[in-house]
Amino acid sequence: AFYYSFFRYDYVNPPGVFIGLDNYVNLFKSEIFWESLLNTIILFAMSVAFGFWVPIVQALMINELGKSQGVFRYLYLIPAGIPGVASMVVWKYMWNVDAGLANVITSALGLGEFDWLYDEKLVKFCLRIPAILGGGTNVLIYLVAIGGVGEEMYEAARLDGASRFRQIFSLTLPNIANIIGIQFLLSLTGSLLAFDDVYVMTKGGPGTSSTTVVMAIYQKAFNDLNYGQAMATSVVVLVITLGFVVLKMKLEKKED
Repeated sequence: AFYYSFFRYDYVNPPGVFIGLDNYVNLFKSEIFWESLLNTIILFAMSVAFGFWVPIVQALMINELGKSQGVFRYLYLIPAGIPGVASMVVWKYMWNVDAGLANVITSALGLGEFDWLYDEKLVKFCLRIPAILGGGTNVLIYLVAIGGVGEEMYEAARLDGASRFRQIFSLTLPNIANIIGIQFLLSLTGSLLAFDDVYVMTKGGPGTSSTTVVMAIYQKAFNDLNYGQAMATSVVVLVITLGFVVLKMKLEKKED
């Protein structure tokens, strides 16, 4: 991708004409690139607000069940077994303007009907609200991390009169902070690479209101046949991702 980003790619005689940094210059002048980057950042912020904390809360709740948590661990893992595209198709029908469940509920509540995926102000909400259901492998990751906190620490806290909520906020969460940080970084990089849900549910629309960076790469490569600029965008996404990884490593080193 890095090599092709310096060419005006020719599908007949690849890689085409060498044009140096022109693809990068045109990329940074492109309004679509900056809008797609902003959309990606907004979608990440919404995923944190709606869903990042949910598996943590679910894991804390399951942990309180003690030995009877086996069934719930299985139930919360079920969503991970559902193909992502199938789940997105179901949600797409739920947001359907004519017969979707969302409008049935809002109409029953007297709020009227909404355009959902066809409304520029609501489309990002529709893409990220499914995260509030939580579940999946993240719950098990947090549950295992919570189980790794020494029981003697809880016993000492109980002897000091700490309530269960105080134990969670003063012992459990600080001791799994590193796992939460790793999951946050994975969530961030995952948001930078968001594509499948956008492709299935909106194709980047309405207009460009839900076009993410990776969706823009896809459109540039396969709709506009501008493979060189698509690869230049890919390289920029790589650099941004590496930047976040390096930043997290430096913060962890500072904490240590």
